[in-house]
Amino acid sequence: CIGQTLNLSVSNIVGGNAPYTYSWIGPNGFTSNVQNPTIANINSNQSGIYTVTVTSANGCVTASATINVTVNPLPTPTAGNNGPICSGATLNLTSSGGTSYSWSGPGGFTNANQNPSIPGATTANSGTYTVTVTSAAGCTASATTNVTVNPLPTVGVNATPGTTVCAGTSVTLNGTGAVSYTWSGGVTDGVAFVPVSTQTYTVTGTDANGCTNTASVQIVVNNNPTVSFTASALTGCGSLCVDFADGTTVAGSTIQQWSWTVDGVEISTQQNPSYCFNQPGFYSVGLTVTSTAGCSTSLLQNNYIQVFSQPIADFYMNPEQVPVSNPFVQFIDASSGFINSWQWDLGDGTIQNQQHVFHTYTDTGTYCITLTVSSTGNCQSSITHCLYVFPEFFVYIPNSFTPNGDKLNEVFNLEGFGIKTIRMEIYNRWGEMIYETEKMEGWPGTIRTTTDEAEQGVYAYKIVVTDYQKKVHEYIGHVNLIR
Repeated sequence: CIGQTLNLSVSNIVGGNAPYTYSWIGPNGFTSNVQNPTIANINSNQSGIYTVTVTSANGCVTASATINVTVNPLPTPTAGNNGPICSGATLNLTSSGGTSYSWSGPGGFTNANQNPSIPGATTANSGTYTVTVTSAAGCTASATTNVTVNPLPTVGVNATPGTTVCAGTSVTLNGTGAVSYTWSGGVTDGVAFVPVSTQTYTVTGTDANGCTNTASVQIVVNNNPTVSFTASALTGCGSLCVDFADGTTVAGSTIQQWSWTVDGVEISTQQNPSYCFNQPGFYSVGLTVTSTAGCSTSLLQNNYIQVFSQPIADFYMNPEQVPVSNPFVQFIDASSGFINSWQWDLGDGTIQNQQHVFHTYTDTGTYCITLTVSSTGNCQSSITHCLYVFPEFFVYIPNSFTPNGDKLNEVFNLEGFGIKTIRMEIYNRWGEMIYETEKMEGWPGTIRTTTDEAEQGVYAYKIVVTDYQKKVHEYIGHVNLIR
């Protein structure tokens, strides 16, 4: 084969006398005087007839021999691969130019196939691969191919603000470790989106060599609380104390923090607080709750609580004490606040609903008058003052009367005021009691309770009167009965 060493030799010499001399001639001007010459690194133009002439010692005898030498051409091998490839891909080696092949490569790789493959190649398979090609004549030649197996990119994920968020929160996913990124689930790298439920997102990153790798991240979406609350009272008067009750719910978690506000100012961090509203007006109540998952929701009820001003009841009496002889009293309202109704209990069973009232009492005694006033929101206030109707005592007893049917001065009776009880006794001239009564009806001029008329004349009387202070007054005298 081209490139090998051609070894020429002379043998089987018969006759003549030694020592012999040799003379070689051959193609391409070859000559040699060596018995067994060699031609190193032979080429194809050295193929042909080689002749050796042998001469005996006395130079008398010569003989020649020839040999036909064939120098075969070397095969022309080729070697190639499908790289550069990415780690994990199949490395395909290719060759041509012979009838048999022998491969060698990195990591002790050997293979006798013309086109071997290495599935799942790694970076350790990078390097120079050599194929030795043998022709039909047995000549060999080698070719090499350089294989590059690129590593896969180390792809990672950054999630902003994090991998656990509350419902409605925007999340931005960014791939790392590559040049370009493609996401599953409709996500665009670096663009914020709002996940609606817990889901795993996968990114495929491609590096500058076109190699790809993946990474996944699970975004956990926690439910937000559904805030609600109630109040024991929504309206009230004066200082209104209200008990608030939290009704918040949250799926998959529990509430761990509460913040109650009134008109934007925090009043409590308890779940179910109480609060007193001391000034009239509208109040907005808010509640912010936070779950154990860290999700917060707020509810603001504008003008939720209305507090009405508390009226202050008051009145005065004119006069403050009255005699039973003139028991007329004026009651004048002196209340403050936005009053829209009045109720007077005048102490003797009389109820009136005017702002200012007048009343006449029919008996002596102490009367406690209560005024109840109502304002907007049915806010009420009451006050009580007591009035004393004091007794006056006066008695007038006439000295004559005329029971003659003319309807003038028909009855003998006393007149006066301050009289609580009375007993009247009438006596004739002989000292006989002819009439008696304990009523204020007087004596009509009859005998006892009959309709018999007493005669005209002078009669004695005895009148016993008790006043309102339980003092007894006795009157004895005479009266003229004139007909």
